[in-house]
Amino acid sequence: MTNDRPVLSRRTVWPCLMILASGCIEPKKLSSEEIARRKMDMRIEAKKLLLDPRQALAGREEHVISADALVEPALDQVLQNLEFWMDGDLDRLRFFLVGQVDTARNGILTSEAGMAALSRQIAHRFANPEIVRDGTAIGADFGLLPVPLEKNIQAKGYSLRVRHREDTSKGWIERDRPTLSVIARAALDLLAKHPEASMLVLRFVVLRRMGQPVFWEFTAVRPAHGSGLTISGKGRAPGFDESVAPYTGTVEELNHLASAAPGPS
Repeated sequence: MTNDRPVLSRRTVWPCLMILASGCIEPKKLSSEEIARRKMDMRIEAKKLLLDPRQALAGREEHVISADALVEPALDQVLQNLEFWMDGDLDRLRFFLVGQVDTARNGILTSEAGMAALSRQIAHRFANPEIVRDGTAIGADFGLLPVPLEKNIQAKGYSLRVRHREDTSKGWIERDRPTLSVIARAALDLLAKHPEASMLVLRFVVLRRMGQPVFWEFTAVRPAHGSGLTISGKGRAPGFDESVAPYTGTVEELNHLASAAPGPS
């Protein structure tokens, strides 16, 4: 006969003993002063997490919502929800803190005041794109399209909690990409300010109903002879990779296209 009993080694027994012992040891209680200090530390930590640019809408620093009228009440709620764990293990407290801050951030993001603040930020960035020069090549980052936002009730998994409003996105977005009219107007406006440019690189961000935002990059190149532009582009997001067939148009044709582009809502 063979002995089928498991062999208990020090490596397997010791963690079990530690787990059993942890349930028998009374944790040290914090004094009222220590709890007050911990609450202050947790509020500071929570604010850093809440204002982390990497967690802002589309991961863009300019879309951090930092208004005290929205941030401070959210921090109050975070601390209130952590009250039960405030006197316990610090690592466990920090674990719960991260989840509470995520909930608070989504709450701000989907509130009427939060979406209004974001819409103002988006419109300002679109009207004032970040410009980068490299010789006669001009790059312009327009950010998100200035279409009003709404709560994304269909958001699942990594989908964003807000999206462009479908009833106001006509003329701006088609099949999750900026319309050619929008691109043409942005290119012509940029050329008017930088007539020396031989190539333009235009960047836009589109929010989708499902999935992460699409980051679009369009290149507009002047022909060696004559006038006009050849525009081509590519959009990328997790699970999304799409190219746009090149479009070549004269200045007159581009102006006609641009005239159909909507203004900021």
